[in-house]
Amino acid sequence: MSDDFYQAFENRYRGSRELIRQRLEGYLPFVRPLMAHYPASQALDLGCGRGEWLELLQQQGVTARGVDLDDGMLSSAQQLGLDVRHEDALSALRTAPDASLLVVSAFHLVEHITFEQLREMVRQAKRVLVPGGVLIMETPNPENLIVAGCNFYLDPTHQRPIPPIQLSFLCEHEGFARNKIVRWREPEVLHDPHYVVDLAAVFEGVSQDYAVVAQKAGRVEVMALNDGAFARDYGLTLRTLAERHTAQLEQRFQQVQVQLQQAQARLQQIEAHEQEALTRLTEVYASTSWRLTAPMRKAVVWMQHGRRLLRQKGLAYAAAHPVQRRWVAAVFDRMPAVKMRLVRWFLGEVAVAEETDIPHLPPRVEEIYRQLQAAVRHRRKM
Repeated sequence: MSDDFYQAFENRYRGSRELIRQRLEGYLPFVRPLMAHYPASQALDLGCGRGEWLELLQQQGVTARGVDLDDGMLSSAQQLGLDVRHEDALSALRTAPDASLLVVSAFHLVEHITFEQLREMVRQAKRVLVPGGVLIMETPNPENLIVAGCNFYLDPTHQRPIPPIQLSFLCEHEGFARNKIVRWREPEVLHDPHYVVDLAAVFEGVSQDYAVVAQKAGRVEVMALNDGAFARDYGLTLRTLAERHTAQLEQRFQQVQVQLQQAQARLQQIEAHEQEALTRLTEVYASTSWRLTAPMRKAVVWMQHGRRLLRQKGLAYAAAHPVQRRWVAAVFDRMPAVKMRLVRWFLGEVAVAEETDIPHLPPRVEEIYRQLQAAVRHRRKM
């Protein structure tokens, strides 16, 4: 593309220069150890874009140049004084001398070319690398289901996703001594073994990008310089997240089973206590003492009912016959103890009720009722 579309697209969907530089620093452990053995190191970045990788290499002391076919992207790199030119990647490789480069890189390029062009690029890279030199090819990771099914096709210049195993095998087939699949750009929280991996994390939490870093055969001491970088594990695979998701589901299911068993055991205890209580109650009902005390219980019930009935009729009679009420009150005023006992029996539990508990009575009856309550409270204070 010769206009500024691709540069605008990269700015929107790939990230800022600062963000890309930060991500690319992850590849420096594959380069730094070799620089001591090759002090006059040179590098070629294919599809260099805005030049973030070239900046990093120059800061490490590597003489780096880049090629790209997008003039808009090249303009950004040229403004930074980077050594870039408008040239095809394969042409730049074919014209490079044998064993002249420490690093050949292609970040998000291989998905834009045909498979035959990719094979030629890998073959030419092996030719131009010094013994022990490295080829770095980064591309969207189709192991991430969201990337493979949707995000990959946001870029209209993409041809097809490349599975990591395919790109790794290609480097092996073309004669590289070893290669490593390096996965990048996954949510940091997913590295926490205690984080709950839900189904959404399985779909979109796999590393969004990956690279194959391939090393050309060299002397043993040169190859040993990169043993640490090649021994590490990088990123998250679909299988890793799927297995964690399954394991967490099984663990949760087991916890629910334990909780269910505990609830069932508790229910059985409650049922046992209930059965024991019913058995004891049945024994009480069948006992001789229960049968013998039946008349007493009936009498108590009758007395309570009778007291309520007498109270209602007595209050009504007192309200209707004020003369008799005053005469009776005068008699009982001379016998306060008898009066108090009669009041307690006559009123029962209502005598100690709060004013809010007064039943609905005629006004005169209610007045008598309140006087009796006041009398009871006064007597209790004595």
